Amino acid sequence: MGKLIDKIEAKFAEQGLDQRKSEARQWLLQTLKKVSRIDRKNQIINDPSHQFQTNTNFVRLYGRMFFFFYNPKTKDDLPYYDRFPLVIPFKRYDDGFLGLNLHYLPPRYRLIFLDRLYMVLNNHEYDETTKFKLTYKILESNAKLRYFEPCLKRYLRSHIKSKMVIVEPEQWEIAAVLPAEFFAKKQAINVFKESMSIINGI
Repeated sequence: MGKLIDKIEAKFAEQGLDQRKSEARQWLLQTLKKVSRIDRKNQIINDPSHQFQTNTNFVRLYGRMFFFFYNPKTKDDLPYYDRFPLVIPFKRYDDGFLGLNLHYLPPRYRLIFLDRLYMVLNNHEYDETTKFKLTYKILESNAKLRYFEPCLKRYLRSHIKSKMVIVEPEQWEIAAVLPAEFFAKKQAINVFKESMSIINGI
């Protein structure tokens, strides 16, 4: 995991970042440190083996946004995958959850999609009580949310390889635009092209 963090930090170092983005970059690097740090204060979020064991636990995570490291069970069969997802979980399974990984969209379209997702927030306080009220039916039935298709991913809790760090609502846009995606097997630009083809039905 340490080597992966080094690679992500190196990728940011290569970016020509202005002051605002530089501050955002520093925020993300702090988040990376939180992801990699062993911390037992909030076990349901920090310990992958205990995540999503019950509906009560899942309610605490449902509709929020998280960074975490992930190693897919079927990675050998996947054409590509994101090792550092930015995910909004919205449906629980016994072995994990279904969620939206915004990294599968180009940064500009992440912001467009995020802005449209604001229509399904439970409130507009943008604090710890604010969550996305999502279901597959809502995503599928609303044309404005069509960007969900390439983002829809299922995650197994046993293959989450770090604690899950919450992105608070005031930081959603920052998290969305930062180039924090870390795709295996394919370059990000090619993943983005394929995602846009899915969205446009090409």
